[in-house]
Amino acid sequence: FNTAVLEERMHWIKNFAFSLACGLAEKGLKEQLRGEAVVCVPRGGTFLNAFLAVQIEARHYFLEKTDRGKYHFDRSLPYARDAKICIVEDVITTGRAVYRAIDSLHDYGTPNIAAVCCLVNRTPSTEIYNVPVVSLLHMRNSLYDSNDHEVAEDVEAGNVLDDPRRRFQELISIMDEFDEAA
Repeated sequence: FNTAVLEERMHWIKNFAFSLACGLAEKGLKEQLRGEAVVCVPRGGTFLNAFLAVQIEARHYFLEKTDRGKYHFDRSLPYARDAKICIVEDVITTGRAVYRAIDSLHDYGTPNIAAVCCLVNRTPSTEIYNVPVVSLLHMRNSLYDSNDHEVAEDVEAGNVLDDPRRRFQELISIMDEFDEAA
């Protein structure tokens, strides 16, 4: 999933943020998060984070990645430790970045994670650490070991049931056609 392509089409990201806000409202979370905080994981949809914060009338912040792979807050973060938090990620594949973000928030003294929002949830679960995941698309994908030579050969030969790159290009084409029609 190439979110850089989406960042060239800001109106899509605004629409996605609106849809995620509606998803939060359906779960009764939008009102809980109003006036609270939306936190984006490193490289995880920074524009989506900002637009979602506007939609739910919350403050938005970003986590940064240290050279040791841990997450920390920007040094100028005027943050309330008792705020309810919505974590934003563009695509959740294994959940590792979200787990790390939740752990970092807990280490910082912010235990109240109310929701996780993403464009695509590729995990089999709709919760992470018992926190609800709100996504526009829940698409469980099989993960393969990159060292598996048989899988690599099948992918190279085009013998795969699912080609995410092709599917993403199809999605972009459909969205472009929709823009032209509008």
